[in-house]
Amino acid sequence: MRDWKLYKEVLSMIIDGWSQGDFNEIIRQDQKVGGGIRPHNQMQFFREVIDECGFMDLGYVGPKFTWARHFENGSSIWERLDRGLAINSWLLKFPVTKVHHLHCHSLDHIPLHIIFSGLDPHKRKKLFRFEEMWLSNPSCNEIVEAVWHNSSVTESNEGILQRVEKCGRDLSWWNRNVFGNVWRELEKLRILLLKAEGEAVLSGDNARVRQLKKGIEVLRDREATMWA
Repeated sequence: MRDWKLYKEVLSMIIDGWSQGDFNEIIRQDQKVGGGIRPHNQMQFFREVIDECGFMDLGYVGPKFTWARHFENGSSIWERLDRGLAINSWLLKFPVTKVHHLHCHSLDHIPLHIIFSGLDPHKRKKLFRFEEMWLSNPSCNEIVEAVWHNSSVTESNEGILQRVEKCGRDLSWWNRNVFGNVWRELEKLRILLLKAEGEAVLSGDNARVRQLKKGIEVLRDREATMWA
């Protein structure tokens, strides 16, 4: 530390950040769009804290801003409040770590997904699992009955196994193309929301963003009902 006064200021800021859950601070003015201008001294002090601790920004992949607030008058505030920081010795152990900015439609802050170097996820073959929520749709019974009453399959043990496997294939297809429409629609709206958020940053009008968020909440309610 350069002096005792700065040490106390840094310690006070860390304690205050812990008590509030986060620092809610940006480093540069270009990390904020909308709302009032952030005081220069406030940002400078936060930069000094990062420098004193020997932290380096890990950067990010994805949208620039990690926090947003949308107002009924159509205006919005966008800020990069969440970030990944590390000291030099940590970076030497994980040199190509990447911080991904994900999306969250129910909170102001978005989650950060940190992928360490050398830790690649292993892909597994997806197993068939019968979902109880399918029973709420009459088409599920129709598919099972159609397969089970197929006259081309024998009544032997081998024939029963063939029916079970065909049931699994047909139900998987039906889930992807018919029953799973809720998830596909959710994905479509999320893609549209990404585009709308980018346009809202430039135009200052968040009407489309709020509309898409409401549509996503409706579909998420339907999804929750199916899972329950």
